[in-house]
Order: sequence, then structure tokens, then C-alpha cells
Amino acid sequence: MSNFIKSHKWVIIATLIILLQTGASIAAIIEVYILNMLPGKYFAMLIAAFIVLLGITVGIIIPKGKNKGFRYFRRSFGTVMSLVVATVGIVASVYIGHLNNTVSKVSTDTNSSNKIGVYVLKDNKEEEILLQIAANREQYFSGEIDI
Repeated sequence: MSNFIKSHKWVIIATLIILLQTGASIAAIIEVYILNMLPGKYFAMLIAAFIVLLGITVGIIIPKGKNKGFRYFRRSFGTVMSLVVATVGIVASVYIGHLNNTVSKVSTDTNSSNKIGVYVLKDNKEEEILLQIAANREQYFSGEIDI
């Protein structure tokens, strides 16, 4: 290994971890945007929350100070925090994608039916009710009636 990589090994690892968190957060934000069910104010709050978490993670993960023990604690805590945020972003984007797929399947109106069910009491005449429906079918629906 070159001296640059040896001396900057943690910076490279931290950069990769932060890029993973950023990518997962962007993927989750894009999935929420595609779903289009979150009001604009809450969508802006979601973006702000991911940006704040990214800023906190970057602030924690970058080593500062002379105390090695404290720097290692900050690195470890920042790494765990970043990986948790990245995991939440990945899981959220996957499940929001599934939700988006389900909503698109449910909300398509490819099938339509003009059938109705008629339930009558024992003492009523079924034919009489069906004839009334047939006579006033424009009130009930438009289409054919199978009698």
C-alpha cells in the first residue's frame, strides 16, 4: 500500500460509508416522490431530516481533536449511525416501491362490470322485482340486464 492510502485509510472508508448513506437516502426520497401520497410540507420535512442526519453523521465521523480514544469513539458511533440511516433508507425505498406497485395495480380500472345482485324476501315475488328493475334500468345503471 502506498503511504497516502495508509495515512488516509479512515478518510476513504468514511467517504464510502457517507456515500452509502447519501445514496440510500436519495433512493428513499425518490421512492416517496414517485408514490406521490405525501403532502409537500411533509415531503420537505423528510428531505430536511435526511440532510440533518447526513450533516450530523459527517460531523461525528470526521476525526477532530488530539485524544485518540475519543476520535475512535466518534468514528465508531458515526459509522454505526450512518449504517443505521443507510439501512433505514434502503428498507424504506424497497417497501415504498412495493407499496407503489400495489397502489398502481389497485387503482387501475381495467375491468368493469354491469351486474347487480337482487335479494328478495320469501314472500316477495322475484319476477316482479326484476321487472321493476328492467323497467327502470336507466336509474340503476347503463347496460344490459340478464333476466
